[in-house]
Amino acid sequence: MGAAIERLFLPLQKKLMPELIDMRLPFEGVFHNLMLLKIRKDYPGQARKVAHTVWGLGQAMFTKVIAGWDGSPESEAAADWAAEHSGGAPLTLVHAIGGKPTGSEYLQASGERSAERTRLMDAAERLRASHPELRVETETVHGSAIDALGERLAPDVLVVVGGPDHPRTTRWTLGSRLAGRHDGGTVAVIPETPATERRVAVVAGVDGSQASLAAVDVAA
Repeated sequence: MGAAIERLFLPLQKKLMPELIDMRLPFEGVFHNLMLLKIRKDYPGQARKVAHTVWGLGQAMFTKVIAGWDGSPESEAAADWAAEHSGGAPLTLVHAIGGKPTGSEYLQASGERSAERTRLMDAAERLRASHPELRVETETVHGSAIDALGERLAPDVLVVVGGPDHPRTTRWTLGSRLAGRHDGGTVAVIPETPATERRVAVVAGVDGSQASLAAVDVAA
């Protein structure tokens, strides 16, 4: 299947990247996480231009998925959605527990961080059981969620967070604050309870940029 995808999509990729000669999606990358491209190089920086083009090609843009987790139903829904839509990219659950790190090994092993890590590891095991092909990693960090997740924003990273836990809240939610950062990166905000009724419409904002075209790909 992976070899068929290579041959079928190569002519389409050449339309977007005229310098492209050939491509390979090795089995070791699960035909998704690793893409080898052979190009005709005519000027300095051309390889970088090709890389940025690839990062804008739907799910090919993501090499890692980050899900913010704090044990709430909203974060559990976000983790489930991230695992379901990772497209084969590895998933990292990040739990920011606030406070400052301590240098005491005893406090790290017996205090709040240890208890929170146990809960986080249980959540990761649940995802591994339901998605055995998915690589799931965990990180427990001190500090705020906005800082911990904001540091991980990148063009090839999808950051997933849960929606607000009550309907009447400020518009500056965690998801909107992350999406509004100038660092780049893609942010998905997942409600605790997905809509059970069939949606009558899906709205996607498009301005012709690669980011907006990726939004259309997700909306479709």
